[in-house]
Amino acid sequence: MKTIMLVEDDRHLAKGLTMNLEAEGYTVVGVTDGLEVLGTLEQGNFDLILLDIMLPGMDGITVCKKLRQAGHRLPVLFLTARDRTEEKIEGLVAGGG
Repeated sequence: MKTIMLVEDDRHLAKGLTMNLEAEGYTVVGVTDGLEVLGTLEQGNFDLILLDIMLPGMDGITVCKKLRQAGHRLPVLFLTARDRTEEKIEGLVAGGG
């Protein structure tokens, strides 16, 4: 079974995403604060991180940069309502998709 870390501070959105992902057979571990990501990553065997950009503690772009600097090559997909081209490029440069 594949395990996804869902990093989203909006409880309603996180609940909906979790329900849908679990219905598709994934195990979902929820995180609500950017500062919790690295610690949570060390506690599990994850196949993917779904990462919001606007987070308390540490924004998603910085989280992704720190993951890459620490040598983690786990796939990261950004979740965001933002649509500016510059922000999309910044996410890709940080190591996400």
